[in-house]
Amino acid sequence: MESIFFCGNQLHDKMVSTYKDLLMCFMKEDNINKTTLYLINPENVEQYLPSTQIYLGIKVLNDI
Repeated sequence: MESIFFCGNQLHDKMVSTYKDLLMCFMKEDNINKTTLYLINPENVEQYLPSTQIYLGIKVLNDI
């Protein structure tokens, strides 16, 4: 039973890390680091990065 909890805890930590990485692609890093994760509103455009700072991938960069 303990190994299941440990594995589940690792999965949760990885999911939190991945979600934060995703948010940092288009939102201000300080907001993500200072705000409790469940309180972050990805629809809050005031916390978006300027379009010049958003990484959209190499294909998009080549087309711009």
